[in-house]
Amino acid sequence: MKKIFLPKSVFSAIVTTAAVAITLSAALIFATIYVSASTPTVFSEEIVSSTDATLKADGEAGLYLADITMTPSPAEEALYTGLKNSDTSIDLEAFSLTKDDASQIFERVIYSHPDLFYVSRSYSYTYTPNGTVLSLTPKYLYTGAALTAAKNEFSSLVAAVAAGVKSSWSDIEKLIYLNDYFCENYTYDSTYTIGDAYTFLKEKTGVCQAYSLAYGAVLDYLGIKNGYVSSKSMNHAWNVVYIDGAWYHIDVTWNDASDIAGKAGHSNFLLSDAGISSASASNHTGWTPNYNCTSTKYDNAVWRTVNTPFVYANGAWYAVDSTDFTVYKYNLNAGTRTALATISGKWSIWDDNGAYKSCYSGIGIYNGTLYYNNTSKIFAYDLATGNSRVLAEVDNTDGYMYYLTVKGSKLTYYLRTSEKSAITAMGTIDLDVASEKYTVTYIVDNTVYYIGYYVPGVTIAPPQPPMKEGYVFTGWSPALPSVMPEENLTVYAVFGVCNHKNTTEIVVKEATCTKDGTSRVVCSDCGKVISEFSIKAGHKPGPWQVTKAATCVTDGLRERICTVCGVSLESEVVPATGIHIFGLWETIKEPTGTSDGIRRRTCSVCGKVEEETFSSPITSDTETTPDSTDDTTGTVSDTDMLDTETVTDTGAEPDDGRKNHALSNQVALYILIVIASGIISGLLIMLIIKNDKNNNAKTKVKNKIKKRRKNFK
Repeated sequence: MKKIFLPKSVFSAIVTTAAVAITLSAALIFATIYVSASTPTVFSEEIVSSTDATLKADGEAGLYLADITMTPSPAEEALYTGLKNSDTSIDLEAFSLTKDDASQIFERVIYSHPDLFYVSRSYSYTYTPNGTVLSLTPKYLYTGAALTAAKNEFSSLVAAVAAGVKSSWSDIEKLIYLNDYFCENYTYDSTYTIGDAYTFLKEKTGVCQAYSLAYGAVLDYLGIKNGYVSSKSMNHAWNVVYIDGAWYHIDVTWNDASDIAGKAGHSNFLLSDAGISSASASNHTGWTPNYNCTSTKYDNAVWRTVNTPFVYANGAWYAVDSTDFTVYKYNLNAGTRTALATISGKWSIWDDNGAYKSCYSGIGIYNGTLYYNNTSKIFAYDLATGNSRVLAEVDNTDGYMYYLTVKGSKLTYYLRTSEKSAITAMGTIDLDVASEKYTVTYIVDNTVYYIGYYVPGVTIAPPQPPMKEGYVFTGWSPALPSVMPEENLTVYAVFGVCNHKNTTEIVVKEATCTKDGTSRVVCSDCGKVISEFSIKAGHKPGPWQVTKAATCVTDGLRERICTVCGVSLESEVVPATGIHIFGLWETIKEPTGTSDGIRRRTCSVCGKVEEETFSSPITSDTETTPDSTDDTTGTVSDTDMLDTETVTDTGAEPDDGRKNHALSNQVALYILIVIASGIISGLLIMLIIKNDKNNNAKTKVKNKIKKRRKNFK
């Protein structure tokens, strides 16, 4: 084999060139790896809303909150903390959010926290080429000292509204008071510009979004669990509340539909999903999120047809029902009411459907007296005596009286030509002046029985007749006048001997399952006990009920249980059904052209196995049925069927938006470096070889010249 020798200069040049190329490649590769790992490619995008109130042309908030969870996620908590601290940039990289995820979470946090009123709906975020959000940069409507002042004022406004709530009230009473408070004191923003809780509380006007956020802010303050819901199709928002272990809808905006002073609706108060969807609740549809308001407990509650605010005095609530024109005393917790007075005057209303009658009375309370109205008169109802009188009468020349309000000792009434017309006249009455009263003192056996307070000219309504054992009440002496004079009176009870003609049986002590009770016969006129007898003890059996279901192989049990104490009074064995609950057929052996197949199924209860042969493939056997050869009824347990989603596992690592992008950039750069290094090395070698050839040629010429000169000599 012929050996090839390179000149020293060529060899040196090649080595030098290779070293340079290798060094350059290593440096570039290192730089590429370093840059790709430490400075990934990042993009930025700005989200700009049309307005910070998120309002649309038809007058309501157009927000849409999909998939809102009741429990905040770690990403939501991080975002809320950042917004509450007014951070200029909020790091979200750890949560692997898409841009859509980040937008949804931002909306979710904003509308779940009314205290973030200072956060603009416009924001920007940075993200990787793969769309993974790295950070969110919010914008703030208030900063610095202005923000501090706004936060303090917001807290004061919320506390001021909550101050009217008594701690002794139940959640229902607190909720209905706040509903009525907003209906009485706030109006709908017809300019569609106010959508936040802070401006709403300060200006006393706003759109549905503002009503809902402000109502939720006060409920947060009181510790009542609540949520914010909205409907994209309705362009509308309202609240849900959690009381007594269930969620209910409350739409304060539509309860305040008329914006008439003294009016508060309750047709959208504490409703189920079915109730809020009904015609009486204006057919709410398409709301998110779904809080599963399945309880219908209050769908037909006594307050549904009340269109006045509820007023409170001495442990009871009072309001006017719009359907029967009646003033009622309400027990909101028990859901009961007692009629006090019926309004005689009616309002004739004309609309596109013709004429109809409705009730537009207001209601107020001051110093133990309830005030309400008809079309032309204001009535004063004494809660202590039950007496009602006309406080004032107005001229209907300028219109009917639509509602009244009572603020302290000032009663204000409003005249309109129709419910929705402008106020044509109004007046104010000083109740301290108009309510001067005189007393009637009622004496029974030298003891004060009752003191009644009456305005002069009003009909005197005495208290309930007193009772005295063995005697019957015959009247008061001196006889009471028909109307109250302008002086104080004292009257005495007069009695006669009672013959006990009218009696009533009264249960003094109810019998229990094991202890006797007591009952008495009492005179209805004087209260004397005529007789007393025992009520025998005894259990009260309920219907038979299965306490242990029979299965295919085990006996069951049914019992009769006392409805009072819960003791089992009787029991019977329920024989085993013998009916197996088989699962799907499982093929053990496929059929062939020469032999049958075998399939098997197993009872899910006892494990019994059943086999059979078959000659053709099983085309449809999707339903499990018990044996039907026996008429005996068996107990079959239903199981919930869960929707499932098929997920294909490719075994690939998840792309974080930077790793794969950086890797592809590195590979491309490596290839370019190798190609460039090869080209540079080749060019250098060619130049060196060419130069060496030229040097060799020159050497040969010099040697020839030298040889000729030598020969010539």
